Amino acid sequence: MSEIWLFDKVSGTIYLKLTAKQIITKKDESQQVQSVPEKVQNTKENSQEIPVKISRTISGGVINGKAIKLVKPIYPKSAKATRASGAVNVHVELDEAGNVVSAKAVSGHPLLAEAAEEAARQSKFAITNLSGEPVRVTGVIVYNFIP
Repeated sequence: MSEIWLFDKVSGTIYLKLTAKQIITKKDESQQVQSVPEKVQNTKENSQEIPVKISRTISGGVINGKAIKLVKPIYPKSAKATRASGAVNVHVELDEAGNVVSAKAVSGHPLLAEAAEEAARQSKFAITNLSGEPVRVTGVIVYNFIP
């Protein structure tokens, strides 16, 4: 089965001209493509362009300032006992609505990492738009632990 990809540079929309029943799962690893209805018939008369939304992801750098609700982590007792302190950087991925979908500590004291990740997962961020469309965002939240 052949497929023809068309791209509108102005709107950033990718269109797919279907010539047979297909469901698209992924264009590549960095772009997630929504499913396309199976109702397109394999005839010349019914061949049509169907808009396919590509979920774009942009890098937001340090995103503490974009938080609507930045949850403060609970200082773990084990970390207090050993006087562990300092900054913990948590890499997060946000969906189009500003919700945290993944969080992973990438630097900082190991006793503080889990608390920072948990706080990051509960945080909420402003929606980021690109060309008027909400997009996914990756970024870093910095938590400073002071005993």
